Amino acid sequence: SYFTNLLSNGDFTQSGESWTKNGLAYITSENRNNVDSVMLASAYDYNSREGTASQVVTLASLGFSDSESLDAVLTANQMKAV
Repeated sequence: SYFTNLLSNGDFTQSGESWTKNGLAYITSENRNNVDSVMLASAYDYNSREGTASQVVTLASLGFSDSESLDAVLTANQMKAV
C-alpha cells in the first residue's frame, strides 16, 4: 500500500503559522551543534504540562478538485482518508 503525508509541514519547525497550537510555543535555542535553532516546546505553566498541534486540510486544498472521481475512488476503497 501507499501512504503520503498530506499536511502542510513546511513551516512546522520554523513558525507553525498553518498550525493551531495549544500549550506549545516556538523558542529559539542552541541545538546540539551549538547553532541557534527554532524549536517547538511546551509552554509549561502550573496548569498544563502538555500541548497539541493540529492542522485542518481539505481534499480540495490538496488538489482533489474532481469531486465525482474522488467519490468513486473513496467508495471503491482505492484510497481512504484517515
